[in-house]
Amino acid sequence: MLKGGWVDGFKAAMPDCRIENLSIGASPGIQFSSLLHTDFSQYNYVFFDSVPNDEEYQYLTNGYSALEFSTGILYEIFSTISAQSRLVVIGICNKRYLRQESQVYSLRKSLASLCGAEFIDVRHLLITYSGFFARRSGIRDLYEAHPAHPRLQHMFFIGDFIGRCLLQLPLVGELTGKCYRSGYTVWRASSIIDAGLKLVEKSNSLLRETFALLTENESIDFNEEGKCIGLYVNYRGTNGVLSLLDENLAEIFHINLFSVINDRLVKIFVPIPNGKVVTKISIVEKSSK
Repeated sequence: MLKGGWVDGFKAAMPDCRIENLSIGASPGIQFSSLLHTDFSQYNYVFFDSVPNDEEYQYLTNGYSALEFSTGILYEIFSTISAQSRLVVIGICNKRYLRQESQVYSLRKSLASLCGAEFIDVRHLLITYSGFFARRSGIRDLYEAHPAHPRLQHMFFIGDFIGRCLLQLPLVGELTGKCYRSGYTVWRASSIIDAGLKLVEKSNSLLRETFALLTENESIDFNEEGKCIGLYVNYRGTNGVLSLLDENLAEIFHINLFSVINDRLVKIFVPIPNGKVVTKISIVEKSSK
């Protein structure tokens, strides 16, 4: 999503390539389970880039899912993609884990290997060629002010290099992986069109999305089987407390989502720690817990 980053470098190397960018920032990688019903066979390659956000959520967010839980979901995402297309996992890390590899990063490399995917070890490239990158930029620090983002000119260079490599490599080898899409369902706001609730459609240059617009004491009922692992909200249109209820209508979890309300669309994924069976989401004045 960042202008001048690795995706723009990739585009520069492959100007005739059709690219569909499904990035959603500030969210962990398990969010992409919502795309498991996509026909990935229509793509020659699928790139997966979420390590910095996963490190952020895993280590700095109180109450986030156990590492085993999130890693299991990521494995099923990787495997499902690898059964239909060639998966390339991008290994970018947060600045604090540049010198000491995090467990999230190590597991990401292992998942890529298990699913027969390529892993681009950006962390290793930045360390090994730090002198080269410093000379190119004239700046010793390899990262932007934001600790999740290596300098854009470095990432543009790496993205361009990836693109040039792909231009020289034939599509070879059998696809591997097992499809897990049957284990996932996606609930969409458009399904409540007859429920008397207001829907609002938002769009920007990257996406168009329909949200349920709930006010205090309004709620959405669910009849989906299995655990809810998270939900999408428009962060710039959300200012309240979401209360998640179980089958006995007891609160099992609440989320404080307070933001400056404006007309922008900032879609983020809010994970539910380790997944919960949810039958109702309500908007309340304050949480009961």
